[in-house]
Amino acid sequence: MLPQLPSHARAVIVGGGIMGCSLAYHLARLGWQDILLLERRQLTSGSTFHAAGLVGQLRSSANITQLLGHSVFNLVLRTTSPTVVSLVLLLEVPGAAVIAAVFLGQVPPLAAVPAALLLLLGLGIVVSGRPADVEPAIPAE
Repeated sequence: MLPQLPSHARAVIVGGGIMGCSLAYHLARLGWQDILLLERRQLTSGSTFHAAGLVGQLRSSANITQLLGHSVFNLVLRTTSPTVVSLVLLLEVPGAAVIAAVFLGQVPPLAAVPAALLLLLGLGIVVSGRPADVEPAIPAE
């Protein structure tokens, strides 16, 4: 016999894999109550490995995964200006800190704030002084 489900919930999470369990955990840490996590069998017994780091490129061997990653990175390098690629790579850490602060309430240490501001200031100076007609570093084939 199936257990009786509640008549209402503030959040209903479908899937008890790593993403669903993590979401339920973080919502509870934020003070949410009435969280319902639905799983058809046992927690983390399904396709949890598909959500590892939200990487859809995982394959059966590490070599194939690495080859696929390099192929995507090379495609980006061929089709995007070096400035855009550099900005994305450099802004990954400050961007993650902002997302963690806004959505998870995890405020970075006070010493990290001046470092992030200095990084953003330097990037602004570099971008504002860049000529507009720069070609991609690797020409398209």
